[in-house]
Amino acid sequence: MTSKAKRVGSILLLVAVMLTLTACFGQWFTAPQVGKLIVGAVVPVGGRYEVLISVADMPDGGVAGIEFGTALQPAVTFSGNVDATTITAEGLSGFRVTAQSYAGAPAEGCLVAVYGGSPIEGGPVLKLSFEATGNPTVTLIQARVVLANDLPTWIVAWDLVTEAAYYTKEVGTR
Repeated sequence: MTSKAKRVGSILLLVAVMLTLTACFGQWFTAPQVGKLIVGAVVPVGGRYEVLISVADMPDGGVAGIEFGTALQPAVTFSGNVDATTITAEGLSGFRVTAQSYAGAPAEGCLVAVYGGSPIEGGPVLKLSFEATGNPTVTLIQARVVLANDLPTWIVAWDLVTEAAYYTKEVGTR
């Protein structure tokens, strides 16, 4: 084998090792992290109905604030004969509801919740509770929901999940 062939072979081997190492360190095939805002099932609890809203896989250090629409463009819709005057939102896992408003038939609403500590990447953040006489459902309009971290910047890479494949539970109360 000539020295030129050995040199070319060595260079090809070096390139192959470098490409393999970059693949091993996750520079290839690593999809960007997309957070999830999970709307749980409507569950009857003691004459009322509850819906848990959770987050999972939140990028950019986690979520520190959530805005569900505005008074003119509500992001939460309740169907199934929900009495808008009975709707309440409670912050979970350290989140506090700082503003909320619900009205109409079908009931629509907006709310703002913030987290006072370090942002969280996953866990339950809100519990919606209400009275209804029908078979209630809760729908979020993703285009009207805003998630923020504490940098302060918006979290733009997230999906709204309402599939039964995701399990949402309130920690420590049941």
